[in-house]
Amino acid sequence: MCSSLSATDTNGTIYDAGGPTGNYSNNQNCKFLITPGCNVGITITFSNFNLENSYDFLYVYDGSSTSSRLLLTATGNSIPSSVTANSGTMLLVFMSDLSVSYTGFIANWTTQKVHTKPIAYFNFPTINPPFNSPVFFRDMSLNYPNRWHCDFGDGDTSNLQNPYHSYKQYDTFTVKLIAFNCHAKDS
Repeated sequence: MCSSLSATDTNGTIYDAGGPTGNYSNNQNCKFLITPGCNVGITITFSNFNLENSYDFLYVYDGSSTSSRLLLTATGNSIPSSVTANSGTMLLVFMSDLSVSYTGFIANWTTQKVHTKPIAYFNFPTINPPFNSPVFFRDMSLNYPNRWHCDFGDGDTSNLQNPYHSYKQYDTFTVKLIAFNCHAKDS
């Protein structure tokens, strides 16, 4: 895990830095990102787990950063239950203290593919916003889109999932959202 930073494989096996047979090292802070693309759920299942209890930890996040939703905090020698990241990205963070190392962990990840067309949908809190005030367009699209294109109707566009936009003139505008996933698009 500590020698590699990421994987795009749809299935795989991950070990701590000691590998399948050795102990992990002291004073480690390693991150490993699983981003298989075009997949929805990533499930990680542990076959071995042995960390110094309350001193060495494995954290699993549903997303690409430690600010993403925390799915698992594991320490000790009980094999954790499987967890699934539904965002399509999973981050593992392993941390060990300055002394005592154990055999670590072995885990396998599997993924579930997206097979349905996205359904583009968004909302915004204000129908008649004040002139030149930012309007927040919140993506509510279904079926796991991974790209967005929003046309604000005034010549400006955005590829952000949840864009803000300020209108520079009084008028009525038709806003169009196109949501994409690996199989199709919808507007």
